Amino acid sequence: MRHLTSTVALFLVMCGAAQAATWEQIADGINNVTSIDTSRPPKITGDIKGAWFKTVWKEHTHYIDLAGKYEAFDIFYISINCRDQTQNMGEMTWYFEDGSFHTSDSPGPWNPVTPDSMGEVAMTLLCK
Repeated sequence: MRHLTSTVALFLVMCGAAQAATWEQIADGINNVTSIDTSRPPKITGDIKGAWFKTVWKEHTHYIDLAGKYEAFDIFYISINCRDQTQNMGEMTWYFEDGSFHTSDSPGPWNPVTPDSMGEVAMTLLCK
């Protein structure tokens, strides 16, 4: 019964988040599709702009070693300093194929935006 309750709770949380967001596809990779949430305007503080993104992984293609599970999709916030061309990963939630999830709300360090990366896609969208 406890497993059923947690599964139902996870389903309701995921449905609520999905209904609140409007995902517009921005990148199509070999094993994933990435979208930006267009229902919330990008947050802007001076040279820093940020937005929510979602990457959906093809089944059994993205294995997370630390979790020991395959990922179904993730939702994450990226901040871009348009002047310095640096990026910062903010809150991120990984949703696994088994229905479990893990959230990290600790922002990472500011790093240069790497060519051909999700950061470069975000910078192109947010800093134009």
